[in-house]
Amino acid sequence: MEIEIMTKVISKRKTILDTALSLFKQYSFKFVGVDRIINESQVAKMTFYKHFPSKTLLIQACLCEEQKTIEESILSELSLLSEAGNIDRLKALLNWHVTYINQQNFNGCLFQKAVYENEVSEEVLSVIQAHKQWKFKLVSDLMEVPECSTASEPT
Repeated sequence: MEIEIMTKVISKRKTILDTALSLFKQYSFKFVGVDRIINESQVAKMTFYKHFPSKTLLIQACLCEEQKTIEESILSELSLLSEAGNIDRLKALLNWHVTYINQQNFNGCLFQKAVYENEVSEEVLSVIQAHKQWKFKLVSDLMEVPECSTASEPT
């Protein structure tokens, strides 16, 4: 019985999060209000505020979810090239981005929208910075040229 209740709670939170993420991607943060998210999620206002006491916390959660989705997708793509060199993996990363932004439902980067459309709270900014740092490190790692262990030193 307790597991069933927990599943419903998680399910409601996920429904709200998925609905908000979809609306934010389509219409941006500024033009989507909490009431619309509640209506389209088909949850009670009390349920919404139990999970997300503020729109800022909802935006933070949406950005965390988007970050997780992007990271998993990129790492999955790169794992297919585990035997390839860094240049091929870097090309795959760039191709991933081209494919990502050419999706029919792509309407701009959520992380950029969060910066430009809101007075960014520290919580939201920390998610944005973590995402950018992760991408920067990934690209930096792919740009490193492995040292040749058999190369002779100049004399």
